[in-house]
Amino acid sequence: MRFYMLQNKASGLYYKRTSDCFNCWVPQEEASVWTTPRGPQAAKGNLSRKLRGKPPEVEIMEFDATKPQVAFVDGDDWEGLYINGKLVEEHHHVRTEDVLRHLGIKCEVIYPDQDWLEERGSLPANLSEVQV
Repeated sequence: MRFYMLQNKASGLYYKRTSDCFNCWVPQEEASVWTTPRGPQAAKGNLSRKLRGKPPEVEIMEFDATKPQVAFVDGDDWEGLYINGKLVEEHHHVRTEDVLRHLGIKCEVIYPDQDWLEERGSLPANLSEVQV
């Protein structure tokens, strides 16, 4: 499902329906969300009328609720994970379990018996066969 929001280009904040148009910009998690592009387009028009044609520069943002937008920045010895355009993790090495955790996916980290793994040379096809 796609969702639409209205974002203030200067501040990066999002529109929240309110009777007080001067205080209608909030973080994304608190903003108004529409399921069709007409919703934020109408809000943009209402904002122009209420502020007498002098609203801040705004943009209609589209989000896919089923698939987060993930970006990984690899800067030599520094890495960063961005989800939906926001930095959520940065270190010398961003671990796979951290990526999955930020995506809301449960992940179990298993450390196999090192001698067993070295002797075997590779992991088995089935998790139940991993020796710990």
